[in-house]
Amino acid sequence: MTKGKPEKVIKLLNKLITEKDDSKKGNIQLEIGQETQKLLFVSDDITVQAFYSKLIQLGTKEYLESNGSEMSKENINTLIDKLNECLVYTN
Repeated sequence: MTKGKPEKVIKLLNKLITEKDDSKKGNIQLEIGQETQKLLFVSDDITVQAFYSKLIQLGTKEYLESNGSEMSKENINTLIDKLNECLVYTN
């Protein structure tokens, strides 16, 4: 297995905050959830996996429930920045 950034999840998070059509946002959230389940973070600490998975889940939920408020958008951007610093195993 090789190591890399969680690019697909990052792309989906960016897609979520730029999507204007509300009917498509739910599908993007589902895609994010599916991709998040596939992630395996490079770490000796098992809690890292749970931490980032939950952070992604809660960030997307907050964004959708707040109808894309500016604060929740900033939170997603912060999450994206943190994910860019992470490594995951890729195929």
